Amino acid sequence: MNLKRASLASSTSAYASTTTSSFSLFFFFTLFFSRNNAQAVVDTYGDPITAGDGEYFNIQPPVIGLDIGGGLRLGKTGYSRCSNTVLQDPNYLVTGIPVKFTNLRPVVSGDDNQILEGSPLEIEFVESEKPDCVESSKWEVFIDYHLKRAYIGIGGKDDHPGSSEPLKGTFRIKNVGLKDNVYKLEFCGTGLPSCFVVSKYDNSRDDDGGERLVLANYDPFTFIFVKKQSSIPSIKLLASPLAN
Repeated sequence: MNLKRASLASSTSAYASTTTSSFSLFFFFTLFFSRNNAQAVVDTYGDPITAGDGEYFNIQPPVIGLDIGGGLRLGKTGYSRCSNTVLQDPNYLVTGIPVKFTNLRPVVSGDDNQILEGSPLEIEFVESEKPDCVESSKWEVFIDYHLKRAYIGIGGKDDHPGSSEPLKGTFRIKNVGLKDNVYKLEFCGTGLPSCFVVSKYDNSRDDDGGERLVLANYDPFTFIFVKKQSSIPSIKLLASPLAN
């Protein structure tokens, strides 16, 4: 009888071990192939963008001129007492404040920490450009109760009078299908049934000479990544989304 129990326990243990190993292999291969099927986000030169310190990028419109504005910066909006709202500058010659990324996707052995399309991430402005009135340069999403819109800013609720606590969620970068280096942003809120695209809202009367980045269901803000300190992209690159 004891032999039968020992044999049964041994078989059960072996089955559990095999099942665990099979699940681990399945998880690894799923993660590996999903990672390799996802496209890397690239800058204007086609170089992959990586997360972390060391490389910073300006988010700029895919074409210059055409009255579509310039890069992203911080400005005063609504009842805020300091420049803590993310705006697109109306002047196309303004390159804006560089950003960096934090990868929130699982990292496997040998991973180069590239930013992949559709992967969850955090975005923040470079620390040296952060105003003293806020503690963090990390992008957050707030609801402006007066405008009844969700917008992107930095800092906490106390820095944004008349707005909500920061919404929990992550940003994701998606290609817009025009050219490989033209993208849009999405915000996927915790507990929300779907993600929202990052669009623009012109509230010039209350905003500091720019358009807020807001959440919407349509009309995404499209852009390219220009590596910090590089010159303005060539006419060929800037015109690429309109090429055949």
